[in-house]
Amino acid sequence: MRVQNTDGIKLLMSSMYVDEKDKTMREYALRYLTERSKSEQLMSCLKEQTSATEFKTVMDALCRTMKHMIQQRMVIVSDVFNLCWLYDSSQLSDVMFAKCKQLLNMQTLSSRPNDWKREKKKKKEDEERQHANDMQMNMQLNMQMNMQINMQMKQR
Repeated sequence: MRVQNTDGIKLLMSSMYVDEKDKTMREYALRYLTERSKSEQLMSCLKEQTSATEFKTVMDALCRTMKHMIQQRMVIVSDVFNLCWLYDSSQLSDVMFAKCKQLLNMQTLSSRPNDWKREKKKKKEDEERQHANDMQMNMQLNMQMNMQINMQMKQR
């Protein structure tokens, strides 16, 4: 008959968990510092390579684009987001907070749990419809051009 030392096992398991937790925290901190350093370096180079007005114009455009992408629930580029966060974190945090409030609205959350799926499907349908319209427009333009070319050739 074997005796199981539950207290010893609990102690070992807790230390393994703490070690795993510490390891996860270290990895996260290292990744955070690396990402922040990359963003700071990019911002520094951007400031050096542009005038103050160009820098402001570029950063304002990037921040405006990030805000739009967040509002539309698009996938964003983390490096650009981090750069914009360094430039003006209050703008992005306000937009993110507003979007979270909208998504987690208690009055509408239960009635639309899969809203994001519908939006994604609607967006895909819109893109397909736009593509079909573009193709039709191209065909019409090609036909008109061919008719004009044929008329010009007949006149010669």
